[in-house]
Amino acid sequence: MLVLASIEVGAVGIVVGGLATVGVAVITAVTTNRRQRESLRHDRELVDLADLRTLLDEAAIALDRAGSVREDVEAAFALSGLAMPDEKKQALGEQFSKLAELNARLNLRLGVEDLVAVHFEEANDALYFILEALYTKEGTSPQAVEQSREKILEYGAKSAGHAGAFFTAAVKLAGTVQREDGSAGVTAEAERRAAFLAEVTRLASPLR
Repeated sequence: MLVLASIEVGAVGIVVGGLATVGVAVITAVTTNRRQRESLRHDRELVDLADLRTLLDEAAIALDRAGSVREDVEAAFALSGLAMPDEKKQALGEQFSKLAELNARLNLRLGVEDLVAVHFEEANDALYFILEALYTKEGTSPQAVEQSREKILEYGAKSAGHAGAFFTAAVKLAGTVQREDGSAGVTAEAERRAAFLAEVTRLASPLR
């Protein structure tokens, strides 16, 4: 009887021990898979952020160039009015077309209601109204010239204002910002990524 009891106890021990081993293996596998999924998601987020920053850089450069061309047109108008060289008008038209293409990409990437896309579109729309003033069909009378001048100045200021707002919104979305004390702060996106990494580290710590 003692032998039989000993055998039974040993068998139970083996079963319990086996179940415990399986349980640990399952928990380890589940935790590892979760860590791998989180790691892949994080890598995907970093790639998406890099792609977004590339697009924003391209948009910022294009918007800055368009601003320079717009200022050149304003200066030419101040000297020659509607009789300015056609190449000045054409250059602004080309910038408008380039910005329109980038605007479509920003809308697709961020959505039409995102502040970055909104300010970019408003800055480019203002260029359209400047072009409209340059190609006015009202003639070259003093009154028509004055109306064009007022329109060019009005929408030039609007384009510049929205361009500045675009740069600010773009930095908040995918870059760093300056705190009031002058030190470098981080955006909400950067803070979210930092929190994510901290959580991954916490989950992984029991496995070390």
